[in-house]
Amino acid sequence: MASLWEAHAPRVRAHGHWRRHGPFDDLFGYELDRLARSWRVVLALDSGVDPGAFTDEFMRRTMQDTEQAVRRSSDVLREVDLLPLLDRQYDLMAEHLRVADLPPQEIPILAAHGFDINENDLIRVIYRVRHTAHPNSHREITPSRAFSQAQESLQEAQSIYAQNEADQRQHAVALAEAEGGQGRRPEPPERRKPRVFKGLGQLVQGAAMTLADVGLAVGAFPFPVSPETQSWGALASITAGVGSVMNGIGDLRGE
Repeated sequence: MASLWEAHAPRVRAHGHWRRHGPFDDLFGYELDRLARSWRVVLALDSGVDPGAFTDEFMRRTMQDTEQAVRRSSDVLREVDLLPLLDRQYDLMAEHLRVADLPPQEIPILAAHGFDINENDLIRVIYRVRHTAHPNSHREITPSRAFSQAQESLQEAQSIYAQNEADQRQHAVALAEAEGGQGRRPEPPERRKPRVFKGLGQLVQGAAMTLADVGLAVGAFPFPVSPETQSWGALASITAGVGSVMNGIGDLRGE
């Protein structure tokens, strides 16, 4: 991991202009705040709250926020030239991940932006990423493709919720006409649910870890870090975050 970092460090460090200028005026903090709102929805769903408890408009906006943040996490990886590295070396890097490799600043950074994530959560992420790594076989879905598929799934979810909203508006018009004596009372439309819920938690958590650790690598957060943490430690956690996105896509595909 350290040698891979050193080969790519100059291109990452060249993005030192991504510095924090104010408490809410930075690229990484803004996207993490956006993802944290989606994370709270994930926690509610995991606790047993039915997705139907939320309005279609709210869920459409949640999927839109998540999709934009996932896209931005992919963009920053590409901008610092780490996405091509992950496309080539992901499985090898994922196979050797250890919890001890993760930066200790990760949990405080995520907590500062609204993520209730603890060490046990990160241990589970590392375990699953290592478990699904396949360094000795061809990978059909690369990290680049996983991010693209995540965005496509979230766009599909937005379309479904937008259609639900349109159906509700049409139903309201038909209901008003029926109550005015102009026809039979219509049945309420069926609210469709997108498939993305199956992998949503891993997509959100993975994108958040990716953004937090790219930000850590370029010095975008006001947290004191050692050179080792800012270098290969961040790369290790970026690998874990990307792996979480990939596992979320795997869940959606039924793999």
